[in-house]
Formats: sequence, structure tokens, C-alpha cells
Amino acid sequence: MSKEKIFKAAVSLFAKKGFAAVGVREIAGKSGVNISMISYYFGSKTGILKAIINRFHERYYQAITEAVDDSKPAEECLRLLIHNIVDFAREDNALIQATLNAIPLDVSEIVDARVKDISMLVKEGGRLFSRFNLDPQDVVFLSIIGPFLLFGISGHFIVKPIQKRLLNIDFNDSYYESYSEIITTLLLEGIGGVAARRGKKEKGD
Repeated sequence: MSKEKIFKAAVSLFAKKGFAAVGVREIAGKSGVNISMISYYFGSKTGILKAIINRFHERYYQAITEAVDDSKPAEECLRLLIHNIVDFAREDNALIQATLNAIPLDVSEIVDARVKDISMLVKEGGRLFSRFNLDPQDVVFLSIIGPFLLFGISGHFIVKPIQKRLLNIDFNDSYYESYSEIITTLLLEGIGGVAARRGKKEKGD
């Protein structure tokens, strides 16, 4: 119970302030536990961040694996993938923001952990995009499409309060159905264009 309290407190604080601006005492205070419990369960503040990153990747990996089904058309799998990522962002946006906002790239163990986890995401994502006649080993494409999916969707939730005031939008289930469908349509048409262009380039046309 104390471990999860610490985890949730750190997620909330890292999402709002970033990793560097938060101390272990603040995490302990927000979670209502003794500071020694942080060391007991996580070892350090970096240990908490590693746990946050691991959970983020588990959720993102689940979103991909639940969508990629070789028995279904590729377009349907992509549509489900977008829906899964949007649902993830709606349900646990603080986890996403904590992961994206708080990553200190000068801490080697954090970078190493991310490289290991992201390699699994790339492998699963590559399975889907290979069905659009794209090379799953095309590192240039994968380095672009992966961050685009994640940051493009999560970015909406960062500016959501501004959009709500500016455009008076009701962010309900109907809105997010349209949101997911528009993103999917853009990707499907874009993927076709990318595949055609890269195919011509490989042929030397």
C-alpha cells in the first residue's frame, strides 16, 4: 500500500514539476509515508522514476499488442492501436506526462532502461507497419512514426485546457471517437504516401 502511495505521489509531482524539481522529502510528504520507505521500496528517486517508466512502457506495449492481430486487416489494427493509445492517455495522462516530462537523459541507468523497453515497442510496431509494405528495419521511419504517435496524441492533453477555453469543446466520448478516427485517417493516407515515396527512392526513380 505504501509503495503504491509513493508511486502515485511521484507520478503526480513529476508530471507537474519534472524530475529535477522534486525531492524525496516532497514525495514522502505527498504520499504520507516516512521518507525511509522510499529507500526501502525504490532505493532512490531515480528508482521511482525507473518504476514509472517501466509501467508506462507496460501500458504502451499492451496498447500495441492488443491492436496487432495478424488475422485482422492492417487498417483495422492501426485504428485499434490509435484508439488504445488515446484511451491510455485519457485514463492515465499523469503517467504519460511524468514519463515524458521527467526523463533525465544524463542518467545512464534511465537511458539504458528506456532503450531496452523501447526496443520491444519498436519490434511490435514494426510488425504492424510491415503490413503496409514498409520495411520494419527502416530505422529512419521507425524513429519518426513512434514519437509522432506518442507525442502527437499526448500533446493534445497538454494543451487541452487551452483548447477548452478557446474553442469551448466538450471533451466527451464522442469527441474522442472523432479524434481517434481523424488521427487514423491522417496516418493511413500518410503511410500510403510514405510507402510510395520510399519505394521510389529504393528503386532509384
